Amino acid sequence: PLVAYKWKRVPFGLSSSTFLLRATLNKHLDGMESIYSTTVRQLKEQIYVDDYLGGADNISTAKTRIQETK
Repeated sequence: PLVAYKWKRVPFGLSSSTFLLRATLNKHLDGMESIYSTTVRQLKEQIYVDDYLGGADNISTAKTRIQETK
């Protein structure tokens, strides 16, 4: 009998890994944009591969951004 297997993870180092990561992040961010528009916009603009390059001007904004990102 024929057995079909399905990948549940993308191995690190494949040429498609970066694209798949970004596509996955964008899908989840798009679903939350109506609730956390500022944080989603900044995440979309400030993520490079799997690193966040942004910040905040004060501690309360940073704490809010961390909570919304989680």
